[in-house]
Amino acid sequence: MAIKGKKKAQQRSKTRRRPGGAPRVQYSHHEHIPWYQTSGGRVGIAVGLVLLIGIIAAVVVTVTREPQADVQAQGELEGYTTQVGVVLSASGDAGAGLAQAPTASDDDAFAGLTKDAGKWVTAFQSAQLTAAQVPGPRQAPTVAELFQSSLSLYLESARLYELAAGAEGKDADRLLERAAAQRDLATIVWTNALVLLDEARTEVDLPSSALTSPVTVIPGNAGEATPAPTPDATTEVTP
Repeated sequence: MAIKGKKKAQQRSKTRRRPGGAPRVQYSHHEHIPWYQTSGGRVGIAVGLVLLIGIIAAVVVTVTREPQADVQAQGELEGYTTQVGVVLSASGDAGAGLAQAPTASDDDAFAGLTKDAGKWVTAFQSAQLTAAQVPGPRQAPTVAELFQSSLSLYLESARLYELAAGAEGKDADRLLERAAAQRDLATIVWTNALVLLDEARTEVDLPSSALTSPVTVIPGNAGEATPAPTPDATTEVTP
Protein backbone atom coordinates (compact mmCIF):
# COMPACT_ATOMS: atom_id res chain seq x y z
CA MET A 1 0.00 0.00 0.00
CA ALA A 2 1.43 3.23 -1.01
CA ILE A 3 2.03 5.88 1.53
CA LYS A 4 0.76 9.28 0.55
CA GLY A 5 3.25 12.01 0.45
CA LYS A 6 6.30 9.74 0.37
CA LYS A 7 6.78 10.08 -3.37
CA LYS A 8 6.68 13.82 -3.19
CA ALA A 9 9.25 13.82 -0.41
CA GLN A 10 11.58 11.68 -2.48
CA GLN A 11 11.15 13.95 -5.47
CA ARG A 12 11.95 16.97 -3.36
CA SER A 13 15.07 15.26 -2.04
CA LYS A 14 16.23 14.48 -5.55
CA THR A 15 15.82 18.06 -6.80
CA ARG A 16 17.43 19.68 -3.73
CA ARG A 17 20.82 21.17 -4.58
CA ARG A 18 23.84 20.40 -2.63
CA PRO A 19 25.75 23.33 -1.15
CA GLY A 20 28.73 24.39 -3.23
CA GLY A 21 32.23 23.87 -1.99
CA ALA A 22 34.40 26.62 -0.58
CA PRO A 23 36.26 28.69 -3.21
CA ARG A 24 39.77 27.62 -3.94
CA VAL A 25 42.55 29.92 -2.92
CA GLN A 26 44.51 31.07 -5.96
CA TYR A 27 48.15 31.86 -5.44
CA SER A 28 49.87 34.33 -7.78
CA HIS A 29 53.63 34.27 -8.25
CA HIS A 30 55.18 37.83 -8.55
CA GLU A 31 58.48 37.81 -10.43
CA HIS A 32 61.09 40.36 -9.18
CA ILE A 33 61.89 42.98 -11.90
CA PRO A 34 65.22 44.90 -11.71
CA TRP A 35 64.82 48.64 -11.12
CA TYR A 36 66.48 49.53 -14.42
CA GLN A 37 63.80 47.57 -16.29
CA THR A 38 60.95 49.45 -14.69
CA SER A 39 59.43 52.48 -16.40
CA GLY A 40 60.64 54.79 -13.63
CA GLY A 41 64.14 53.37 -13.79
CA ARG A 42 64.31 53.84 -17.53
CA VAL A 43 63.23 57.46 -17.21
CA GLY A 44 65.89 58.05 -14.54
CA ILE A 45 68.58 56.52 -16.73
CA ALA A 46 67.53 58.70 -19.66
CA VAL A 47 67.63 61.86 -17.56
CA GLY A 48 71.04 60.90 -16.15
CA LEU A 49 72.45 60.35 -19.63
CA VAL A 50 71.19 63.74 -20.77
CA LEU A 51 72.80 65.44 -17.79
CA LEU A 52 76.07 63.57 -18.32
CA ILE A 53 76.18 64.55 -21.98
CA GLY A 54 75.52 68.19 -21.03
CA ILE A 55 78.34 68.20 -18.48
CA ILE A 56 80.78 66.65 -20.95
CA ALA A 57 79.81 69.18 -23.62
CA ALA A 58 80.29 72.08 -21.18
CA VAL A 59 83.74 70.81 -20.21
CA VAL A 60 84.75 70.42 -23.85
CA VAL A 61 83.56 73.94 -24.68
CA THR A 62 85.42 75.39 -21.70
CA VAL A 63 88.64 73.59 -22.56
CA THR A 64 88.48 74.70 -26.19
CA ARG A 65 87.58 78.30 -25.37
CA GLU A 66 90.26 78.99 -22.76
CA PRO A 67 93.24 78.80 -25.15
CA GLN A 68 91.37 80.97 -27.64
CA ALA A 69 90.62 83.51 -24.89
CA ASP A 70 94.30 83.58 -23.92
CA VAL A 71 95.37 84.14 -27.52
CA GLN A 72 92.87 86.96 -27.89
CA ALA A 73 94.03 88.60 -24.65
CA GLN A 74 97.65 88.29 -25.73
CA GLY A 75 96.85 89.94 -29.03
CA GLU A 76 95.06 92.84 -27.35
CA LEU A 77 97.88 93.44 -24.89
CA GLU A 78 100.57 93.19 -27.54
CA GLY A 79 98.70 95.67 -29.71
CA TYR A 80 98.21 98.10 -26.86
CA THR A 81 101.85 97.81 -25.80
CA THR A 82 102.89 98.70 -29.33
CA GLN A 83 100.68 101.79 -29.24
CA VAL A 84 102.22 102.89 -25.95
CA GLY A 85 105.59 102.61 -27.66
CA VAL A 86 104.30 104.94 -30.38
CA VAL A 87 103.28 107.45 -27.70
CA LEU A 88 106.74 107.19 -26.19
CA SER A 89 108.30 107.91 -29.56
CA ALA A 90 106.10 110.98 -29.99
CA SER A 91 107.28 112.38 -26.66
CA GLY A 92 110.84 111.05 -26.74
CA ASP A 93 112.72 114.32 -27.42
CA ALA A 94 110.52 116.24 -25.01
CA GLY A 95 111.10 113.65 -22.30
CA ALA A 96 114.84 113.83 -22.77
CA GLY A 97 114.63 117.61 -22.57
CA LEU A 98 112.65 117.50 -19.33
CA ALA A 99 115.22 115.14 -17.88
CA GLN A 100 117.94 117.74 -18.45
CA ALA A 101 115.86 120.83 -17.61
CA PRO A 102 117.64 123.54 -15.56
CA THR A 103 117.02 123.55 -11.83
CA ALA A 104 117.82 127.26 -11.27
CA SER A 105 117.72 130.48 -13.24
CA ASP A 106 121.51 130.80 -13.12
CA ASP A 107 122.09 127.47 -14.91
CA ASP A 108 123.66 127.62 -18.35
CA ALA A 109 120.69 125.71 -19.83
CA PHE A 110 118.25 128.37 -18.64
CA ALA A 111 119.17 130.69 -21.51
CA GLY A 112 117.70 128.32 -24.11
CA LEU A 113 114.70 127.28 -22.04
CA THR A 114 112.22 129.48 -23.92
CA LYS A 115 112.85 127.69 -27.21
CA ASP A 116 113.15 124.23 -25.67
CA ALA A 117 110.03 124.44 -23.48
CA GLY A 118 107.90 125.42 -26.47
CA LYS A 119 109.00 122.26 -28.28
CA TRP A 120 108.22 120.17 -25.20
CA VAL A 121 104.70 121.55 -25.03
CA THR A 122 104.07 120.72 -28.69
CA ALA A 123 105.51 117.21 -28.34
CA PHE A 124 103.44 116.29 -25.30
CA GLN A 125 100.30 117.68 -26.89
CA SER A 126 100.90 115.38 -29.86
CA ALA A 127 101.61 112.41 -27.56
CA GLN A 128 98.46 113.10 -25.57
CA LEU A 129 96.36 113.20 -28.75
CA THR A 130 97.85 109.91 -29.92
CA ALA A 131 97.20 108.21 -26.58
CA ALA A 132 93.58 109.41 -26.52
CA GLN A 133 92.89 107.46 -29.71
CA VAL A 134 94.04 104.15 -28.21
CA PRO A 135 91.48 102.35 -25.99
CA GLY A 136 92.91 100.58 -22.97
CA PRO A 137 93.07 96.77 -22.81
CA ARG A 138 90.18 94.95 -21.14
CA GLN A 139 92.66 93.07 -18.95
CA ALA A 140 93.86 96.36 -17.38
CA PRO A 141 91.12 98.98 -17.90
CA THR A 142 92.75 101.70 -15.75
CA VAL A 143 96.08 101.65 -17.59
CA ALA A 144 94.97 103.99 -20.37
CA GLU A 145 93.63 106.53 -17.86
CA LEU A 146 96.91 106.48 -15.96
CA PHE A 147 98.94 107.06 -19.12
CA GLN A 148 96.67 109.97 -20.03
CA SER A 149 97.01 111.45 -16.55
CA SER A 150 100.78 111.13 -16.78
CA LEU A 151 100.89 112.89 -20.14
CA SER A 152 98.73 115.70 -18.76
CA LEU A 153 101.21 116.16 -15.93
CA TYR A 154 104.15 116.14 -18.35
CA LEU A 155 102.39 118.76 -20.46
CA GLU A 156 101.75 120.91 -17.40
CA SER A 157 105.40 120.58 -16.45
CA ALA A 158 106.49 121.74 -19.92
CA ARG A 159 104.20 124.76 -19.68
CA LEU A 160 105.62 125.66 -16.28
CA TYR A 161 109.12 125.51 -17.73
CA GLU A 162 107.90 127.81 -20.49
CA LEU A 163 106.62 130.27 -17.90
CA ALA A 164 109.84 130.03 -15.92
CA ALA A 165 111.81 130.96 -19.04
CA GLY A 166 110.00 134.29 -19.11
CA ALA A 167 110.53 135.03 -15.42
CA GLU A 168 113.54 136.21 -13.50
CA GLY A 169 115.27 135.59 -10.19
CA LYS A 170 113.25 133.95 -7.42
CA ASP A 171 110.08 133.83 -9.50
CA ALA A 172 111.89 131.81 -12.14
CA ASP A 173 113.37 129.50 -9.49
CA ARG A 174 109.97 128.84 -7.95
CA LEU A 175 108.47 128.00 -11.33
CA LEU A 176 111.39 125.72 -12.10
CA GLU A 177 110.83 123.91 -8.81
CA ARG A 178 107.11 123.46 -9.51
CA ALA A 179 107.84 122.27 -13.03
CA ALA A 180 110.28 119.65 -11.73
CA ALA A 181 107.73 118.45 -9.16
CA GLN A 182 105.10 118.01 -11.90
CA ARG A 183 107.61 116.16 -14.05
CA ASP A 184 108.52 113.77 -11.22
CA LEU A 185 104.87 113.10 -10.39
CA ALA A 186 104.14 112.40 -14.05
CA THR A 187 106.94 109.85 -14.10
CA ILE A 188 105.55 108.10 -11.01
CA VAL A 189 102.09 107.89 -12.57
CA TRP A 190 103.55 106.56 -15.82
CA THR A 191 105.58 103.94 -13.95
CA ASN A 192 102.47 102.77 -12.07
CA ALA A 193 100.70 102.35 -15.40
CA LEU A 194 103.61 100.27 -16.70
CA VAL A 195 103.45 98.05 -13.61
CA LEU A 196 99.76 97.34 -14.20
CA LEU A 197 100.37 96.70 -17.88
CA ASP A 198 103.17 94.23 -17.17
CA GLU A 199 101.04 92.46 -14.56
CA ALA A 200 98.29 92.00 -17.14
CA ARG A 201 100.84 90.66 -19.61
CA THR A 202 102.19 88.21 -17.04
CA GLU A 203 98.71 86.81 -16.42
CA VAL A 204 98.46 85.73 -20.06
CA ASP A 205 102.04 84.43 -20.23
CA LEU A 206 103.55 87.42 -22.01
CA PRO A 207 106.98 88.81 -21.14
CA SER A 208 107.52 92.26 -19.70
CA SER A 209 106.76 95.15 -22.03
CA ALA A 210 110.30 96.52 -21.59
CA LEU A 211 108.86 100.03 -21.88
CA THR A 212 110.21 103.03 -19.99
CA SER A 213 108.80 106.43 -19.08
CA PRO A 214 109.22 109.49 -21.32
CA VAL A 215 111.62 110.86 -18.72
CA THR A 216 113.89 107.94 -17.89
CA VAL A 217 116.51 110.00 -16.07
CA ILE A 218 115.87 112.86 -13.70
CA PRO A 219 118.68 115.28 -12.88
CA GLY A 220 119.76 115.40 -9.27
CA ASN A 221 121.54 118.10 -7.36
CA ALA A 222 124.50 119.78 -9.04
CA GLY A 223 123.69 118.10 -12.36
CA GLU A 224 124.19 114.56 -11.00
CA ALA A 225 121.83 112.17 -12.81
CA THR A 226 119.70 109.77 -10.77
CA PRO A 227 117.22 107.10 -11.90
CA ALA A 228 113.59 108.04 -12.28
CA PRO A 229 111.43 107.31 -9.21
CA THR A 230 109.58 104.04 -9.07
CA PRO A 231 106.33 103.35 -7.22
CA ASP A 232 106.46 101.57 -3.88
CA ALA A 233 103.88 99.93 -1.69
CA THR A 234 102.85 103.26 -0.15
CA THR A 235 102.38 105.07 -3.44
CA GLU A 236 98.76 105.29 -4.52
CA VAL A 237 97.93 106.96 -7.78
CA THR A 238 94.43 107.44 -9.10
CA PRO A 239 93.62 108.47 -12.63
